[in-house]
Amino acid sequence: MRNYIAYFVMIAPLIVYNVYCFQTKEPNSGVDYGQVLFSFILGIIFYNFGMKIKTKGKVE
Repeated sequence: MRNYIAYFVMIAPLIVYNVYCFQTKEPNSGVDYGQVLFSFILGIIFYNFGMKIKTKGKVE
């Protein structure tokens, strides 16, 4: 069960952010590199949170 929660924590924020940006973007506005960079940073942060949840209680 912990694995499913970890995967949800890793993936859900990125999907929600990208859907929000896609819905609020003006037509034919091109690629916003600020959103791409923020999405990348968000992915790194939530990947780390997800891995901490997944490996919580395990000896490394």
